[in-house]
Amino acid sequence: MEKSEESLYIKVLVWAYNKKQNSFKMDDLYNELKITKPNEKQWITGTFLNGPANSYPLFSHYQNSSDETFYLLSDKGMSAAIGYLSLEESKFTSRRAEYIAFWALGVTSLVGVIQIVIAIKK
Repeated sequence: MEKSEESLYIKVLVWAYNKKQNSFKMDDLYNELKITKPNEKQWITGTFLNGPANSYPLFSHYQNSSDETFYLLSDKGMSAAIGYLSLEESKFTSRRAEYIAFWALGVTSLVGVIQIVIAIKK
């Protein structure tokens, strides 16, 4: 998957996840994410509605109302979104842990130097 497609995939996935259990139209998705290129719309349709061969789609058809079709994030899409968001949270948490460990190491080193200086002066 190319970087731009990966970014688009994540944007669409997280947008649909944030809708919670509210259904949406594809036009809502295109408008909110400012997707105007026909090849991007086609890619989204192929990836999220049809899915890869022998795969369960990421969007589920919810209902038809007059001439409009509504969709929801499927259980597979929900699982993918939760997995991605959990990974992002883990990255944030690990960065914070590294930061705390760095400062703890600095404080420990400083205390060790102070103890050596005090021991030498005695």
